[in-house]
Amino acid sequence: MPESHIPFFFKNNPDFKKMCQDDVQCPFKKLTDTDQCWGYETACERAKRYANPDCTGDSKRWTKSKEDQEYKFWSTADFGMIAERRAELKTYCRPDLKEDSSLQCVNYMRYCKATNLFLDFSSNPITEGRDERDRYREDVLGPGLIGGHCRLDVAGLKAQGEHKSPLQSCVTWKAFTDHTIIPLKNLDGKRVCIKDAVFSLLPRMRYGLYYNMPLMPGCYGSSFIKAFSEHILHRLNVPQTGPHHNKIRVTVLARDTLYRNILNQEELVKAMKSDGELDVSLVKYNR
Repeated sequence: MPESHIPFFFKNNPDFKKMCQDDVQCPFKKLTDTDQCWGYETACERAKRYANPDCTGDSKRWTKSKEDQEYKFWSTADFGMIAERRAELKTYCRPDLKEDSSLQCVNYMRYCKATNLFLDFSSNPITEGRDERDRYREDVLGPGLIGGHCRLDVAGLKAQGEHKSPLQSCVTWKAFTDHTIIPLKNLDGKRVCIKDAVFSLLPRMRYGLYYNMPLMPGCYGSSFIKAFSEHILHRLNVPQTGPHHNKIRVTVLARDTLYRNILNQEELVKAMKSDGELDVSLVKYNR
């Protein structure tokens, strides 16, 4: 992780903090003396947060006070959102023994974590006779094809099904784990048991952090987005080239799919490259 994030790791992992303090060769000893926190922690004071948003702008009547304006931004676009999701966590599959299964989810099952989960992919083929449009299928797992050994709150689980959205693959997987990616198609026809599972927040969930999410006017500087960006750049080893003096770097993102294309892409890129003040590159990204 980036060195600037290590104090926050120690704050939330006191066992590792003590190991470092007791180890004469630990190179991060100086980072164990701080009391900083991300902001989602229960006892994290505002002054000790990683950063706080700047809400000096006009809220355009979204709120009646600066305090409400900052809180609304904090809870929708910053670590306050993580704090709210953590507070929502509820157990739906309760184990009686250590080796039993478990399932915890936030509201609407937008984020879940499970242990000792059974999945049966043998009854409904994942890939056979399917085309590109079938990546949003919802019939891969049916009744009796997913489960475990626990006391299941059936009614409570069914009541959380209001929000639905396809969970799409993400090329940044390696930013969060060193484990090898196993596509679901590799499990086609198999019955598998998963010791630990995390179903992450959906890319396009309601009120999620994606490009057209309406945020509180007059605020900027989300510490959550800043920390996420730093983590991604560090884990993916993205180099910093520049900064460019007297030039603006422009990256054109092209989906390069059957339907989502920029019709005048070549003309657009050519025109921008003719401007000496721009450093233009075209990047194609898809699945």
